[in-house]
Amino acid sequence: MLYPDSDRRISDVEKIANFFLEKGYRITSKEILDLAEILRGKRIPSDFLKRMDSLFNLFQNEFATSSPIGQDYRNRLFIEIKETVFKA
Repeated sequence: MLYPDSDRRISDVEKIANFFLEKGYRITSKEILDLAEILRGKRIPSDFLKRMDSLFNLFQNEFATSSPIGQDYRNRLFIEIKETVFKA
């Protein structure tokens, strides 16, 4: 385990993945669960931050294409929300 509280962290990440799954974002949910497996290991792979960054891009694409109507709007909305969250 990477951290003394890895069990709690893994549980929290699994809850987040289940939330995304419930909302219909299956690909995003699977990637989150894959990243949670890293917490079960003994070290963080060198591409971890790259995978985290690609998770945002994956969700953005899945969110924007969740319906054939309004894709441009959802894409712009996601970008604004992402910027706001990162600035906070």
